[in-house]
This record gives sequence, C-alpha cells and structure tokens, in this order.
Amino acid sequence: MFGCSREIPVGVSTKTDGNTSASSILTQYGSKTLKVVNGYQNRYYIFSLEGTDSYQIRYKRAVTTQHATREFTWPEAWATMEPTESYSPGFALGAALHFSNQMFVFSIHPSNSRLIFRCETSPGTNSWTQWAEVASNQISHVISNSTSWGAAAAFGRDASTGKVRYFQRTVNNSWNNQLLGNRATDGEFEVVKKGDGRLMVILKGSSSQLYQLTQNWNGSWPSTYQAVSNSIYWYPGMDLKGIADNAGRVNLFLPDLSSFTLKWCKENGYGGWTNWSDVTSEWPSTFGVAKDVQPSVDRIVLAYSIGNEFKCRRQESNLTSWTDIVMKDNPNSSQELGYVQIEGFTWSGGDVGFISNISTAGMQCQVPIDGFWDAWVISGTYTSLNNPWRLCGGPYYCFEYDY
Repeated sequence: MFGCSREIPVGVSTKTDGNTSASSILTQYGSKTLKVVNGYQNRYYIFSLEGTDSYQIRYKRAVTTQHATREFTWPEAWATMEPTESYSPGFALGAALHFSNQMFVFSIHPSNSRLIFRCETSPGTNSWTQWAEVASNQISHVISNSTSWGAAAAFGRDASTGKVRYFQRTVNNSWNNQLLGNRATDGEFEVVKKGDGRLMVILKGSSSQLYQLTQNWNGSWPSTYQAVSNSIYWYPGMDLKGIADNAGRVNLFLPDLSSFTLKWCKENGYGGWTNWSDVTSEWPSTFGVAKDVQPSVDRIVLAYSIGNEFKCRRQESNLTSWTDIVMKDNPNSSQELGYVQIEGFTWSGGDVGFISNISTAGMQCQVPIDGFWDAWVISGTYTSLNNPWRLCGGPYYCFEYDY
C-alpha cells in the first residue's frame, strides 16, 4: 500500500472532478468521498458521494449541537438525494451554506459536464429543490465554499480555457459567473478561506510553482495571480488543504514527492509566504486539518495516517513549530488507511474534530454498514485526541471501540 512506500502513490486523493477516471483508487474500490459542512443552527452536515458507474449523494444532518456524546449528534440513517430523469450527480461533490441559511449541494452532470445544484427549500429541513443547472459552461473539479458575506459559491476548472470559473449565488436567486485571473491550471486547484472570511484560490500552473488569487472586499476578483512560496510540485490527484491560523494567515499543506513528507507554508504577514518546510517526517496516506478556537488556544491541529495508523500534530503557540500529540488508534486496525478521507472541523465549544470514512468490514460484532464504509468521528482538544473513534449515529452492537 502507500504508507511510507517509495512508489508514486497514484490516486491517493479523494478529490472529485466529474470524471470517473480521476482516481484509480476510487473507481477500483467504489467511489466514496466525504464533505463536512457547518449548517443552520450550527449543526454539521456530512455528505457522502459514492458509486462506480453512476453516483449518488447521501447525507446526515446533525440532530443536535450537543457537545458531550458527539457520536449521537447524527441520525443512524443516511438520507439520499435521489436523481431525476433529467439530472443525476456525476463524480463531483460540493456543499456550502448560503446567507439564507439554506444548504446548497453541487455536482457535475455526467452527460454534459455542467454544474448542477440543489438547495434546501427551507433551512434545516429534509426537503430539497430538484437538481437544476447553474450555467451552460462545461467544467470539472468542483470546489465550494461560502463568501465573506455568506453567499454560496462554487468553483470549477473551465473546459474551454483551463481557468478557474467562479459561480456565486445572488440575492435575487440567480448566479454570478466569471473566469478568474490571468492563469490556467492543469487541473489542480483549491479554495481556502482566509481569517477575514475572504476566499483565496490556489492553483498549480504549468510549472512547479503555485499561485494564489484572493477575493476583494467588494466581492470582485483581482486580474493577476501571485506566486505562493518557493517551488513545489503538486502531483495530480493529491490534496492540498488550507486553513487560517489565529493571526488570520492562510496555512497550506501539501504532500511532497521529492521528500516523501507533508510540506507546509503560510502567509508571512508582509504580502509574501514562508518557504515550504516539513511538518511530518513521514509520508501521509491521507490528512486533515482543523483549528481549536477555545480562548487562549487557537491552534491548528493536523491529523494524518501512516499505513493503518492515525497520527496527530499540533501547532505551537509561536505558530512556526509543531509537536506530536496523542491520537486514538484506528478502530479497524486491519484496514489500510490510504483509501480513506479525513475532514477536520471545529465544534461549537471550540475544540477540534475529525470525520473519516473508515471501513466496518471485518470488525468484531460489527457488520459492514452502508455497503462498506461509514462515517466515524473523533474529538478532543489541541493537546490530545485520545477520545475513542465513534460511528456518526451508526449502531454499536457489542463492539467496544475505546481500546
């Protein structure tokens, strides 16, 4: 498997881009990916995309914001967004909360490569509009987020130009639609929210240099991308993740094939970036980031997997160094974690959580749930993630996970 292997880890990403061949891992084992989004009344939604030749989106919406027994925050059953005769989701998944407090879900039509969406008919309900097209532009690789003023937005790679195309829901329920900046991407890009709420697009150009474009306060976009840090090669299909630290500066994380480590850089506060440096000494199969925002803490926490083990590091108070912290073991110790996804988030009380799509196959007293995978959650503070992994609303049967 991947772990610390020196083989090029093709397909480790769980990115969705509208093409069934985008990830060999996903298509070989049955595509499944997770999105975790905070919604109405501070209740988290877990979205799951799964399938092989055709795809479906299922979700769980938190039934409570309770902070203690977090595994009971979600219902046991997954709700399904049924496809229609005219519209069905492709291998793409995005979700974002709108300022109306309605959740928006995005995908790509598998036949014409156009962006499609659904939204809640009213906040926090199980009633959704039908799938509809956003625009006639053909795109791939959907990423979604909310703007600084709360509008639901989606980004995709424009098929005609290779540039990032931006779609933003307006107050009159239409869509703004524009190409961004002066650079095309060869396929890899990400969208990160800055500490002040503005969105930043990170893309890979034709070389080993990354570039960024940050949205203006009035909602417009600059015309010119700026370089990010020193050069690093963004291997196709690998995840780049970003999060703002307590100084409001964006921190980026990217696996590096030249060193077989996870690299990290951040805005330096002077209009530039620090150089890429190692944040792990090992090759991560997958990773996620979250921030503990409890008073006097406010630190980034990194969770990652090596082979079939989970590991964790936290940012020190100087925001420039990292230290190991305890993280509870993989609840299914026989499972290789190169095929899972880790999504980080912040609980309403301020501490951190991670959700992962871990397999239940072969577990003692535990039958496979939802086909093969289910969503698991772990929680804790910036000093320890030693609480046990728990199924997000799933049944426990007789197996005790906190070993």
